[in-house]
Amino acid sequence: MVVLGRTAKIVLSSGALLLVLWVTLLVFSASSIEESSSPAQPLKDVKQPYITKKKKKVQEKEPDTPWRRVNLKELVIPESAKEAAKNITPAILHLSVRQIDTFSLVVTPPEIKSNLTFLFLHGAAFKSQDWADLGTLGLLGALGYKSVAIDLPGFGKTTTALDGIRDNYVSKVDYATTLVKELQLQKKHIILVSPSMSGNYALPYILTHPEMMAGFVVISPAASGIVPPSKVRALQVPTILIYGDRDTSLGPTSHRDLKTIPNFQAFILPKAGHAAYLDQPDQFHALLYNFAKKIDSFPW
Repeated sequence: MVVLGRTAKIVLSSGALLLVLWVTLLVFSASSIEESSSPAQPLKDVKQPYITKKKKKVQEKEPDTPWRRVNLKELVIPESAKEAAKNITPAILHLSVRQIDTFSLVVTPPEIKSNLTFLFLHGAAFKSQDWADLGTLGLLGALGYKSVAIDLPGFGKTTTALDGIRDNYVSKVDYATTLVKELQLQKKHIILVSPSMSGNYALPYILTHPEMMAGFVVISPAASGIVPPSKVRALQVPTILIYGDRDTSLGPTSHRDLKTIPNFQAFILPKAGHAAYLDQPDQFHALLYNFAKKIDSFPW
């Protein structure tokens, strides 16, 4: 029998204590590893204000009006009119519009068949002469419609531009208002044709003076995004939007912005770009002809 001294007992007790502590640490570590390897549980009550859900954009419902059901592809332009158009030459007219010498081309039909007048604006890369070269002015004249095409300030033969101080939407409305007055165009007798850049003139003007318009033809117009949705819904002027299926910018954008005009139809021309009327002139002319005929005969 071995008898331990007091010193030996103290050493043994210390060793036993260390052993117990070591085992305890091993058990705790194993437990921690097991807990960390288990899937994290969601914190149900924790709010995360920095995470925002994307709100679904509310699609405005398009109005259902009789005009939207009018067939604007029904009529075919007579071949006799196409032949007669070849002999019609536009006349040159200079107008002083808010002290700007404005160049324009005018066609008065040999036989007037309508009180409507087409007023053509143009895009940034174009001018009034392009409507003559395309045959648009002559063809409309042969069909019995008066037409006017102008060079906007700073374009074509209208060499004076709106200066920096006046080059804003207010001055563009003032210019268009004076232009209509100088041309002596009557209320409800104007079909305004506005491609691309000229939307900066046409859209503010038509919203300010809708009573002047019989119809509105927009071709991938600029500035459609500036029009408040409430103004779009309130515009009663019969409107057609034309753009090419290869136009991936202003065409689809303006369609989205203007589709809630009550008396609205849109036409996407195949194999056509931004200036769709140049790529598909026959389809474009047919739409203008049908549009004017329906405006004349529609029971307003």
